[in-house]
Order: sequence, then C-alpha cells, then structure tokens
Amino acid sequence: MSKTQAYNWISWGFVFLLLNFYLQGINVFADVVGYVLIAVAVSHLKDENRWFQKAYSLCFPLIILSLPNAYQVSHSGSGFFVNLSGSSPFIYVLDSLYWIGSCFLVYYLYKGTKDLAVQKQETTLVRQSVVSWYVFLGLQVGGAVLIALYFLHLSPWTTIIGVVLLIYSLVVLGFYLTWFANCRASLS
Repeated sequence: MSKTQAYNWISWGFVFLLLNFYLQGINVFADVVGYVLIAVAVSHLKDENRWFQKAYSLCFPLIILSLPNAYQVSHSGSGFFVNLSGSSPFIYVLDSLYWIGSCFLVYYLYKGTKDLAVQKQETTLVRQSVVSWYVFLGLQVGGAVLIALYFLHLSPWTTIIGVVLLIYSLVVLGFYLTWFANCRASLS
C-alpha cells in the first residue's frame, strides 16, 4: 500500500470516528470500523518513523475499547438512546482509557505526518499538521466542558455548547479531510 492509499484509509477512518449516526441503536458509522481502517493504513506506514509505530500499537486496544460504543440501548421507549457507557465505574474507566488512547493516536498520527513532511521539506504540510493537532485538542476540550456542564445540571448551556460542538465537529471533519488530501498529494 502506498502512502497515498494509507492516507486515504486514514481519512475514511476519521469519517467513521467523527460521525455518529444511530439507526435502531446501532451506530452506522461505528468507531470500531474507523480504527480498523486506521490500523490497516498505519501498518503500512509504521516503517516510516517511530510515531507511526506507536500509532499502530494503539490501534488494536482502541478497536477493543470502541466496541461498546457501537450500540446504544433505547431508554424506556422514549426514542432517546442511552450509551452503555456510564452504567458502572468500570465502564467509566474503560471510557477514560478509550478517550486517552484516541488522543494519543491522533497525536502520534500528527507527529508521524509532521516528521514525513519535514523530511520532504513540505513546510505548508508541517504547519497544517501542527494546526491539525490543536484543532483536535479544541474538540476534546469542548467535549470535556460539555460533559462537565451536563454533570453540573446546567442543561441550557449543555444544549448550546452541544450544538456548537456538533457544528465544530463537522468543521473538524472537513479540516481533517483536507489535511489528509494534502498528505496524499505531498507525501506520495
């Protein structure tokens, strides 16, 4: 698999990771599929530098940790779905490990791509790689604030920030697809 194909698979993996659409409780864009696509792609990039090797080593634990998020149980016929997460302290620990692992995976992808761009003297791609990491961090911080507001029972703010995060996550997806397209063009 070429670098172009690998970055294509990674971009599709991010589509599955950033979009969640549930049909009868089943996530049509399951995170597990995204991690499998990223794992296959990174397996072909892992000889490029140590960052891709680290990313590859994280993919399989993330595949396992993402399995509970593929299905959500309907809550009392209300039409609302409740994630299986949060049902016990053990699940909270698994969710935390999942979140930390996904942050490290994106960090390793960013560092690996940045190193490849430096080797090829692609300064625009180096800058875009750095920005991609900060864009991802913004999404994670926003999600943490949303969770904190939910637990503080500030529901009007939770709704407002939830809508803002939904829009921001679509912008992030567009940014990442553009970044990966630039990676395919510049690093092949």
